[in-house]
Amino acid sequence: MLNFSAFLGTSSYQIVGNSTGSTAITATQDDATGNISIANRLAILEVANADAATMDTVAELFAVIDGAGDAFELTSGKAVVIVDTLGAADAAGDAVIYYIDTTLDGASGLSTSDIVAVGTITNMVGSLAAGSAFITTNFM
Repeated sequence: MLNFSAFLGTSSYQIVGNSTGSTAITATQDDATGNISIANRLAILEVANADAATMDTVAELFAVIDGAGDAFELTSGKAVVIVDTLGAADAAGDAVIYYIDTTLDGASGLSTSDIVAVGTITNMVGSLAAGSAFITTNFM
């Protein structure tokens, strides 16, 4: 069970890609362009096979959440993003958990200094993931 309420300041945070009444969470693809707001939310970023080797730094995650025709957008606030390589080049099903807070660097707006890797989930096949989809019952 993963509890992100301390990061997001509330135990009733929203999960991007979850429909009311469902336990399924649809991950957002790293090459999406919807600029989904992740302010005060938990989001799962699924890395495509071709991108698995290039989504392993804070700078690369920043490029996916800066809101310039990207998967996610965060201009102000906090978020938790789980970068999921399940089904990509990482057959073991590892993921990195990032905490993002636009005030960490002391300046307004989002910068790479506002993004911190806070954990790694390893070998999650059959534990956190159902196929390649996370489920809400694993979070509180």
